Amino acid sequence: MKIFSKIKSQSGVIAILVIFGVSAVALAITSSLAVLAIGENRMANYGGSLEQTFYSAESGLNEALYRLITEPTAGSSTIVIGDFTIDITTTLNPENPYQRIIQSRATSPTGKVRIVQITANTNSFGAGFDYAVQGGTGGIFLDNNSLVTGDAYSNGSILPASGGATGNINGNAWVADFNKIRKVNVSGEVRANTIERSDILENAYYTNIDAQTDVNGSACPNPNCFPASPNPGPKTFPIDDGDVQNWKDDITDTGDPTLFADPSTCSVSIPAGFYCVESNATLGNQKIDANFYLGNGASLTLDGNVWITGDVILDNNGTIKNDSGLGGGSTVIISDGIVDVNNNYIIEGSGDPRSFVLMLSMSTSTIVTAPAIYAANNSDSIVFAALKGMLKVKNNGRLNAACADTLYLEPNSEVVYNPLLMAFTIPSGGGDEIGAALGTWSEL
Repeated sequence: MKIFSKIKSQSGVIAILVIFGVSAVALAITSSLAVLAIGENRMANYGGSLEQTFYSAESGLNEALYRLITEPTAGSSTIVIGDFTIDITTTLNPENPYQRIIQSRATSPTGKVRIVQITANTNSFGAGFDYAVQGGTGGIFLDNNSLVTGDAYSNGSILPASGGATGNINGNAWVADFNKIRKVNVSGEVRANTIERSDILENAYYTNIDAQTDVNGSACPNPNCFPASPNPGPKTFPIDDGDVQNWKDDITDTGDPTLFADPSTCSVSIPAGFYCVESNATLGNQKIDANFYLGNGASLTLDGNVWITGDVILDNNGTIKNDSGLGGGSTVIISDGIVDVNNNYIIEGSGDPRSFVLMLSMSTSTIVTAPAIYAANNSDSIVFAALKGMLKVKNNGRLNAACADTLYLEPNSEVVYNPLLMAFTIPSGGGDEIGAALGTWSEL
């Protein structure tokens, strides 16, 4: 009995010890699970913040895509979702004028940042004029006291328009291939195969230079002269035949019979066969299968692009402006003939500083007395382009940018570059349906 009692007593002690041991292990496991739970909760909170920041950034992309429907221009904006700030930037894609690059940067209340980016398709042309004036193989001719405020690039020579003329470029000048620049005052640097009788404020890069050229105040050689420099290569225009055809196709493909307006006889003494606008009118997304005349003092509002198959005459004291509904969008007037813009003509955007009017002639005329475009106006929102012919700027005329196979600036005419032309858009005229381009999403 004593032996049994002793064994029973020892069994009780063992049981108690086992219970204590199991309890200790259970407590240890519970403590470990608690620590893990706390850690996971902290990680979940941290990760949740990151996820919310990511989803906020994605929301910014969606917002930007939605805005592209009505506002395909470059720009930036900021939106707030809850406590998250989202900065959205839209830029042109230099590799495709019908695409935009959208970047969305979301910042959480604790300062965490996620940045995502996509390339988006649009149906709006977007490009930029990098130079105040750009000449083709026909070159650039500067008459006395003509002025280019901004950079100049020419695939042909830059020359005086007459024997005693001296032009002025308040910027840099590049002349492609084996062409020359002659009798020009340049405030920046010059890169050309041959430089003659010019005054260059900064550096000169050349193969040949004459003794009548001053570089930073003295003839070469001096520290600002760089002989045996490579010739610049030719540059393509920011607009080509394909872009023009897209704009034309977009107009004619609508199938609207009202787009084919019948020519009327003008009340003024110009030849019959002109489509005349002699009072205030609105045009847009319209093909005019005739010559076109805008009367003295008349105002034309553009709410879309216009294609004119004949010549264009814009009489004195008139106005062309973009409809305010275009916002930052620009318009193009395409003429298959010659464009003549008379004195005191005002051409304006929509009121948004990013809005311009592009006046484009497809004429091949390079005759000085009958150029593809002969322009005189006092505007802050106009670009003239003669891709295959001569653009001649009249005495005291003023443009914002000029692009032509041959460019001719008469005495006292001026091209003043607007930096906003580095990124402008023209709604309609090609491109895919608005949306993200496949395979272009990335996180930065």
